[in-house]
Amino acid sequence: MTNFKNKSDFNFDGSKLLIDRSLFSPSIHCLYYGCVQLIIHLLITKYGYTEDSIKIAIQNLKDNKLGGTHTFYNTTIYRIAYSANKYTALDLQRSLSSLKISREESDYESKEITYDICHLAEQKKDKILEILKKM
Repeated sequence: MTNFKNKSDFNFDGSKLLIDRSLFSPSIHCLYYGCVQLIIHLLITKYGYTEDSIKIAIQNLKDNKLGGTHTFYNTTIYRIAYSANKYTALDLQRSLSSLKISREESDYESKEITYDICHLAEQKKDKILEILKKM
């Protein structure tokens, strides 16, 4: 068993607490990383990956200048979802990409993050969780 599921739950809980305090920017950060940690949990517990195999795959991507951590997680879970249903995989990819963009805007841009933007991020997270639960 991994600790990534707990970390994911903590991030989702943290996001709720931050939203309740009108701290919208860091809540989006928590929503995104909660999804990433849940993906890691699924890769290890359902799809035969180990933490070491993940580290090696990520390092190979970096060495070949093909991406890094997020590229690995997003493309790997996309391929797994695609093997079951390409439309579901496309929904997952769109939602993950959109949530990642929101997280990047929240973390790295001076853009004001409002309740409405945060609410859209929550909806993206909910869509991602809906898809991941069916995998």
